Amino acid sequence: MLAFLWGMALGFSWTAHAQEPGDFVINPAILLEANASGSGYMINGVASPTVVHDSIRDRYIMVFEVRLPEEDDACPVGLFALGIAYSDDGIAWEPAEEPLLRPEEGTFYNCVAAHPNAVFNPTRDRMYVVFKGEQSSDACDESEPDWGCDQYTGVGRLRVEFDADGEIVEKFTPRNPILAVGQNFGWPKVVSSGSYWYLMFTRQPDAMLTRGVKLSDMRVPDEAAITPTSLVSWANDEIVN
Repeated sequence: MLAFLWGMALGFSWTAHAQEPGDFVINPAILLEANASGSGYMINGVASPTVVHDSIRDRYIMVFEVRLPEEDDACPVGLFALGIAYSDDGIAWEPAEEPLLRPEEGTFYNCVAAHPNAVFNPTRDRMYVVFKGEQSSDACDESEPDWGCDQYTGVGRLRVEFDADGEIVEKFTPRNPILAVGQNFGWPKVVSSGSYWYLMFTRQPDAMLTRGVKLSDMRVPDEAAITPTSLVSWANDEIVN
């Protein structure tokens, strides 16, 4: 599987390198835009969308990041949360009135929960979301948490449970990140294959790949899976997203 993911990444690189401008068509519709409805959490717009297909109800679920309108002096990049929206056709989307996950005091994401990536499990009718966590500059003023004092804490996991009607009935995030990174990182991506979960993320300037039997059973690898290269002009300084 590691070889497959590596080959897949290289395949994407080769394909992208060979694309012509006319190979892609941009849908002119804005799928999800800034708005002040509900609690107003989407007023600054949305970013980093991830979409899964809910095969039980034949609908699409989008999870995205938002910069919240409120401010905190101890959060140098602002306060970021995760939002959620639903669609029957993948084009017309209805966002929830409240965020899916907000920064929470005393957690590794008390400033930032961002860069979501989602996987839907139809067997158990639940969705797993991995995300990037960042904490405040005063997180260690009283005592040092398990994940350390670095601004960039680690990859979080959110489990979302649905009822028969597709409404969210439970949300659970472990107290500690599933992967403590401790330096500038982001864009975690996760897939389940066979007996393993595979997690790829960026740690500036590289792309890292790890795996575990459980999502909570991950470690930062000793070596990068993909590193910047001078062989192409578009990947010579950093690998992201």
